[in-house]
This record gives sequence, C-alpha cells and structure tokens, in this order.
Amino acid sequence: MQTGYRLAAGLGIPIASDIRDFSIDDNKACVEREIGGGEKEIIEMTMPCIIAATKGLNEPRYPKLPDMLKAKKKEVKQIALAELGLTQSDMTELVSMESVPERSGATILDGSVNEAVAELVRVLKKEEKVLD
Repeated sequence: MQTGYRLAAGLGIPIASDIRDFSIDDNKACVEREIGGGEKEIIEMTMPCIIAATKGLNEPRYPKLPDMLKAKKKEVKQIALAELGLTQSDMTELVSMESVPERSGATILDGSVNEAVAELVRVLKKEEKVLD
C-alpha cells in the first residue's frame, strides 16, 4: 500500500491511488477514483505520474492454449547492461546500511494457563512496559 506513495515521494512526481478509470492525453493523465460512499473524484495530473489501480479497473485477458504453446518456443533475448549504455551503479543507490539488532532470548512461561497469563501480564507491565 505504501509502495506507490514512497516511490512518488522519492521521484518527486504526483500519485493517485484507488483508480477506477483513467485516460492519457497530451502529457496529462485524467484519473477517476472512488473516495468513499459511492462518491467519485476526477484528478488531472501531469506526466510522469504514478497511477495505483484497484481491482476492477480492467478485465484480464487470458491466453488461449495454442498461444501459450507458441510462446514457449519464442526466444527470450537477454540484453547486457553495457549494450544499453548502463552500469549496475546506474540502477541502484545504497541509502544506508545497518546491522540487525540482537534479539533477546525467548522466555517460556510454565504452570497452568492462569499462572502463565498472570506472569505474561506482569512481564508486559513491569519489564516491557507496554501495558499500564
């Protein structure tokens, strides 16, 4: 759900989500989205932009068996990055690198169910401080 928004923020481009219909004309995207209660909103965005569609935007076309068999025989061409004038460093950027924090050992609570629940509540209140 956050992928589109994070990508748009990183690239500095507009985004519209929950799209039900869209059209592209003259370097502008006109999108229709549902905003709740059956209400619809129409947004016009400049390109490039991110359009996050919802289920029902289109009906997928399923290939026929003969077409699938033909596709198996087609050659899949692999193009090296150098042929495109790119390097691996052009494709990625390392933002930060951190080691994973060490986890504390697990505790097994013994006793009856009532005793284990009482001990769990005590640990959550006193040691972990997640309950008041």
